[in-house]
Amino acid sequence: MVYVDNEPVAVSHARHMLRGNPHATMIEGDLRDVDGVVRHPETRRLLDFGRPMAVLMVAVQHFLPDGDRPAEVVARYRDAVVPGSYLALSHIASDGSEDVRRAAAWFARTPAPMTPRTHGEFAAMLAGLDLVPPGVTWTTQWHPDGSDAELPSPRHAGIHVGVGRVPGAAAS
Repeated sequence: MVYVDNEPVAVSHARHMLRGNPHATMIEGDLRDVDGVVRHPETRRLLDFGRPMAVLMVAVQHFLPDGDRPAEVVARYRDAVVPGSYLALSHIASDGSEDVRRAAAWFARTPAPMTPRTHGEFAAMLAGLDLVPPGVTWTTQWHPDGSDAELPSPRHAGIHVGVGRVPGAAAS
């Protein structure tokens, strides 16, 4: 497992937590620098890019403004892995609840503002992947277990989620 963050305190804390674990590491990097992440010595030490893997971009793409072209960032990670790999993403929804809009307004006043996106904008980030059922949906609709029954509707979760498989034959 390779964790990536560009915030030095988070990196330091994670390295402390992972100390002694030979199967996990934290690298300081920027997810927009796909080559830097993929070619990092620690990434190469732990991950075999000749075999299918999972890339998890959970609750991070909404921190990229439109000018950073988040869909292109996802596409570059998709292209960096072999067929049969999976990419899993989640993203704050602009078509979610009022609570989400309030959170985005709060984050707008911080060094890490969020850019909530619509279902369609988020789904576009998964272009070129074979979507795993149920496709792009609200978190509460992704194989629900009933624990979110108190929400008045799925959109109140405020987060889109999707998992896609890189098409083609899986490497053996």
